[in-house]
Amino acid sequence: MIKPEKAAYSRLALNEGLKQLKAVHLTAARKNCYYPIYSNLNEIKNWLEDYGGNRHAFYCYHLEEYRNRLYSHYKETTKADFARLARLAKRDMTENILSIFREGEAGNVDIV
Repeated sequence: MIKPEKAAYSRLALNEGLKQLKAVHLTAARKNCYYPIYSNLNEIKNWLEDYGGNRHAFYCYHLEEYRNRLYSHYKETTKADFARLARLAKRDMTENILSIFREGEAGNVDIV
């Protein structure tokens, strides 16, 4: 019987991703100040995809919704909606990294 290969992740990259996420501040004075917040979150997601391991494990639905609201539905979206989407995206990305650590402790993935 063939054993499936476990996904492998870099502990150093995951810890660095958490550190970068903690450094992102989500408060903005004006509605148009949510563009740089999105850029920071997207940059972290791309960095994790490049260095974290399995690039498909870092998909974040709320980040995609955030991008869609910024670039396609900007006028209909309020500042409070942008704040909510930014918080949800950051929380989802953090929870995704923490779930990888939990799976590593359970032995389901390899963390090197």
